[in-house]
Amino acid sequence: SEKFIILRNGIRINSSTGTAHTIGESYSLENVKQVEIILGPASALYGADAFTGIVNIITNEGYQNKGFHLNSSYGLYNTSINSLNYNTGNKKISFSLTGKYYHSDEAFFPDFYPEDYAWYNHYAETGEMQIFGVGVVKPEIGIKPWGIPTNAYSVTADLFINKFRLGYSRYYENHNNSVGSFPETNIYCKESSYINHLQNIYVTHKHISVNEKLILNTTISAQEFETHPETSYINQYSAFYNAYKYERNRTA
Repeated sequence: SEKFIILRNGIRINSSTGTAHTIGESYSLENVKQVEIILGPASALYGADAFTGIVNIITNEGYQNKGFHLNSSYGLYNTSINSLNYNTGNKKISFSLTGKYYHSDEAFFPDFYPEDYAWYNHYAETGEMQIFGVGVVKPEIGIKPWGIPTNAYSVTADLFINKFRLGYSRYYENHNNSVGSFPETNIYCKESSYINHLQNIYVTHKHISVNEKLILNTTISAQEFETHPETSYINQYSAFYNAYKYERNRTA
């Protein structure tokens, strides 16, 4: 995500400090009218970190798609996706609220990739892992059961009053950080997880001159991004003990 800029109604909704984080289930497409994508460098218009492209998610305004909408689904691996949206008002004053929650236990990879994950079965029986090619067993740590759940949610709200827009958004995501690594060097357990949230609040105003030849857009915004202190890595670099990561930044 640090190579793209993600916008919602023109307001940045990914980390402004370039911290890599997941753009996935925490970002809802409920109540979205269209998605605009610009590929290629766009630093002249969008800032120095617009290396690869821009994604702008444009939502319906409160007077569009009016009413209360609820969606829910359930599938494999105890996966559930639940969302709600409420829109009300008219072209002068309107309000929109959208929320989404996602959970999945995710697949048990050794069932689907028995050769690639053969070491996990060996670990589950012996507790042996590898540190840079050397086998180790640490009885004090024990054998941790498989667990790679994903949890995510988002909440967005927009209030329109004439030419003013007041908005708020919060995106939370928690996923296993061993996924994609070798099972002999990373323990696939619930404790090994990357947890972060990002929230924004903003006010915009659009002024159009009487002759409609001048348009002035004013934006005031603030953002907070946090990698939660519970974020933990359990792999060969930490000698299979919990290694924690914490980060917090604010911009305005």
